[in-house]
Amino acid sequence: MQAIYKKLYIFLFFGILFGNDIAFIESKPKGIPRDFYIYEYLEGSISPEDAIKLYDLIDNKSAKIINRLKGKIPHSKLPRDLFCKELSFEELIKSDDSCLKMGFKLSYALDKKLDNEILTRLDDKRILNQIKILQSKNILDSMLKASGEDFSDIYFALHHKQDIFNHSSKNIKLMSNKNYNKAIYHMVISQKFPKFTKALLSENITGVNDWTFFALALNELKSGNKNKAKKYFSQTAQVTKRQFLKDRANFWQYKITQNKQFLNEIANSSFFNLYSLYSTTKLGVSPKYDIITIDDPIFSALGDKKSPFDIENPFEWQILRQNIMLVKDKEALLSIAKLFYYKDTLPHLIFVLNRYYDFSKNFFVMPYYDGFDFDTPTKTLLYSVAKQESRFVPSVVSRSYALGMLQIMPFNVEYFAKDMGLENVTKDSMFSPNMALKFGAYYLNHLAKEFKHPLFVSYAYNGGPTFIRNFLKNPAVFSKKNKYDPWLSMEFIPYEESRIYGMKIMANYIIYNKIEGNIIDIDSFLQETLR
Repeated sequence: MQAIYKKLYIFLFFGILFGNDIAFIESKPKGIPRDFYIYEYLEGSISPEDAIKLYDLIDNKSAKIINRLKGKIPHSKLPRDLFCKELSFEELIKSDDSCLKMGFKLSYALDKKLDNEILTRLDDKRILNQIKILQSKNILDSMLKASGEDFSDIYFALHHKQDIFNHSSKNIKLMSNKNYNKAIYHMVISQKFPKFTKALLSENITGVNDWTFFALALNELKSGNKNKAKKYFSQTAQVTKRQFLKDRANFWQYKITQNKQFLNEIANSSFFNLYSLYSTTKLGVSPKYDIITIDDPIFSALGDKKSPFDIENPFEWQILRQNIMLVKDKEALLSIAKLFYYKDTLPHLIFVLNRYYDFSKNFFVMPYYDGFDFDTPTKTLLYSVAKQESRFVPSVVSRSYALGMLQIMPFNVEYFAKDMGLENVTKDSMFSPNMALKFGAYYLNHLAKEFKHPLFVSYAYNGGPTFIRNFLKNPAVFSKKNKYDPWLSMEFIPYEESRIYGMKIMANYIIYNKIEGNIIDIDSFLQETLR
């Protein structure tokens, strides 16, 4: 424990200066922030030798950073795993066994001749079984006979192959008692496999996992089969250990039956979400979850002095976060919390308190607002987004390299700054809370001009405007003609992250508006999305 405290103090009192060379990168701890600086460094002109050196420093070898790195290295000099993955099939089968295994793609089973020698060299029972499935006369039938895990593996590797999956099958009845993870859910939500999802309607599937039950329920409801949908929603609620999914399933049972017993069950949920918020509001009862604002006594001792911690340094936050997460002792967490009783480290204090309270409290604060005068809709949406994006921590870097409290994408920084009339703005400027709030407000207002409703704005902020723009081109979504809209269309947003993101932002938005003295009727508010 003493070692952890020592590390905390070291990083509270000694900042790390940013730089832009390999020595700077090598001096930083392994993690996503360093990956971001590697990605930025790769944008310049560097030697193949330096690029190879950087490869070993990458923590999360995502396609984004690897594709940029490969452009700096001749194929013959690529690190071995990348070299093997870049080989053509003809080159791959001439390579050694380990290279073959690294570079082999499941799609080869569809269009390449895989003789016994190749199969023997692969020497992987699961892959060999999946190859056998893909080489069968009727792939979908064979997939349905196989395990749920094999079905999921093949689907997520090849879901762009509509001709494989968009069929009816006599073997759909064999789906029961298998774990499909999220494969069936993905198939239903994508709406790209209408023949398959229509065939699901003719079966009574049992014994599957929670996400599969939920997918089956949505599929039935979209087809107008209320009773069967309710049965699947009920089974979802019974088997899931995920409170958010349970609350959603119970919400849908309420929407189908109008039986308030389901609202009562959701209202007893201690998990804050749009559905528990809706239920407590609808019933006029006190929630089981706790909402903590800046007026709570827990924050009464916040100091006005600047903290000794460099809140704009992503490396300090990375190391601090990692060390705090090692602490399990409650008294030790309280001692650590005392280090952050400053206004400028309010988000960091909340990070510690969340662990002390086992995430049972929901903190709705608005840090770093000094000097701004946004209107209420902008302010409340801005902090709703910041709470979800970064938990207000200024120096967060995401796995996609979104930066700062409002998670601005690096490629937007220069364009936004120019449009805002700001000079001397760099990507590192996004770690400044003041600058992040300016950029976040600018982007939200920019999106609001096109998408109007905060729900659509939140989808666009998370997934980009193009995807939600294309989704809304379909007149059947968010339609006044649909009995269960907007709620049903919210379940069919094509990107899962954006789907859940929108639900969370709306819950945050309603609470922040309440804090600002604006009470929102949830039904009326969401009905405004309908066309």
